Amino acid sequence: MLNRRGAQSDVVKVLDFGLVKAPTQSSRKPEAMAGTPLYMAPESIQSPESVDACSDIYAVGAVGYFLLTGRPVFEAETLAVLCQMHIAQPPIPPSQIVQNVADGLEQVLLACLEKSRSDRPQTAREVIRMLAACSDVDAWNTDIAERWWSRHGRESLGLSSMSESMGSQSASQTSKSIRSNIDSLGATMDHS
Repeated sequence: MLNRRGAQSDVVKVLDFGLVKAPTQSSRKPEAMAGTPLYMAPESIQSPESVDACSDIYAVGAVGYFLLTGRPVFEAETLAVLCQMHIAQPPIPPSQIVQNVADGLEQVLLACLEKSRSDRPQTAREVIRMLAACSDVDAWNTDIAERWWSRHGRESLGLSSMSESMGSQSASQTSKSIRSNIDSLGATMDHS
């Protein structure tokens, strides 16, 4: 969750450690898939026992894609189709969905979403270096973030109403609900 903590803007809070395990700890069942299907790397689907840090890089790319475009990398009517899309279909470049996407940022996200983990950045540090090399890296800074949070605050994200309504929704319904909240946020930001 993106948050504001005290005087510091844009603090990321990790709220769900349900899938966390020690690097030496084995999975409960080698064949069991674990994770949120909208953000799962191909290897998480094909061979769950082989999940590693590069699988997390894919998930970071999927979350970044969602934050940038307001929609998940792939949407499907069934879990099987969604999983197949993650395994075989290339993502639509964000610039084909929303306007004014920085080329460097798009390249970083698409690199994180490579199907083969050997083609992805290998570490979070590498992702950070790639992001730092983007030409418009200074387009968002602490001062801008502080002004945004001062004007909008947490309530503009619709988080409380969103979390209450997500309990009984399917992945497709949840995606639509989140997209609606993002659209509302975008309209709010456009008028500020």
